[in-house]
Amino acid sequence: MIPAPLLLPLFVASGAAALVDEIAWFQLLSLHSGGTSRSMAIVLATFMAGLGLGAIVVPRRLAARLHPLRACAALEVGIGLSALLLPVLFPLASRLPVPLDSVAFALLLLVPTLAMGATLPLAARALGHGRRAARQVAWLYAANTLGGVIGCLAAGFWLLRVHDTSVAVRVAAALNA
Repeated sequence: MIPAPLLLPLFVASGAAALVDEIAWFQLLSLHSGGTSRSMAIVLATFMAGLGLGAIVVPRRLAARLHPLRACAALEVGIGLSALLLPVLFPLASRLPVPLDSVAFALLLLVPTLAMGATLPLAARALGHGRRAARQVAWLYAANTLGGVIGCLAAGFWLLRVHDTSVAVRVAAALNA
């Protein structure tokens, strides 16, 4: 069974926003750190670590009395707001000496990526348990992955070709909202 019709487009939008952010962050870090392989390593490692840690740690830390879908909504807004702040904070981090700036960049990226990782487990909690819920979670995961593909294509072929990173980050924040 497919989950509530509203959840699928929301997870498509969330996946698209996440990948637009990831590509924009890579571009921004390349400008500030000077090396594309270093920037890619920082963004990719932090993105994957944040998703994994966020899926494990954040749902356990949220209060049990908070409805899981409300927590998802709050996290999405938080992701968008923190993504809007990162272009302002990256220049400050780039003033640090070389090993410290990489740590600072990773810590800055860890905040939104932890929240990104928590959204699917929280939605799964809202859907309940059992075989039916497992199928619904699979649909949400597929929708989120489809959104990621759309976000990659939109960022690579439109947002960053026609516009700039600030527009890309604002579009992603709008999708998060």
